[in-house]
Amino acid sequence: MRWLYGLADGIVAVSAGVAQDLRKLGLPHDRIHVIRNPVDVERLRYLAEVGPSLSRHVDESYVATLGRLAEQKDHATLLHAYAASALRASHRLVIVGEGEEHEKLLWLVKELGLTDRVEFTGAMDNPYHVLANAKLHVLSSRWEGYPNVLLEALALGVPVVSTDCPHGPREILDDGRYGRLVPVADCAILARAMDAELKQPASGVDAVLATHRPQVVASRYLALLDGGVGEEQS
Repeated sequence: MRWLYGLADGIVAVSAGVAQDLRKLGLPHDRIHVIRNPVDVERLRYLAEVGPSLSRHVDESYVATLGRLAEQKDHATLLHAYAASALRASHRLVIVGEGEEHEKLLWLVKELGLTDRVEFTGAMDNPYHVLANAKLHVLSSRWEGYPNVLLEALALGVPVVSTDCPHGPREILDDGRYGRLVPVADCAILARAMDAELKQPASGVDAVLATHRPQVVASRYLALLDGGVGEEQS
């Protein structure tokens, strides 16, 4: 990366945190530009309308999480938090994704006595109907780059809770203004945050969605390609 990126006239980082990591490689600071990922609200809402429902009928409300079943996503902490939360009695937990941690997580669900409360859907080509109908989306990751799923949930009107992991959630949620942030791998605090966000969800998310419109992001790429600055330099 030091060699290849060093040859580039411009380097795009999807978050300020990723830009900080790039600086550690000794790359020229004036070549690093932060241009965040876009979210197409209208397309997401269309996909939510035409997407498949859950594989089996769910009578009660549910909380969802979307992501690979991998160490990075730390579903184990989410399961422990869900088991300790008040919403365990009122909301099911739906986990969308597939990965190497699947069998381990199935055993944990059984150990926590959650077999009848947790549903694994597997990977879905279009998960947005499931996401749109969730009462809450939870991101329990240990690290990220810039988790678009938080933007997608907000675009579909779904409240979010996220770990304050490196990198992205704090930038997307504006220091917790648009959804609660919790420490990484702390199931007790995550449980309380999920309960609290359901009772009093964040508002005003249109402001953060406006800054991630495809037209806005495209204009920054075009400005950078024309020799200007895409967004903030890091």
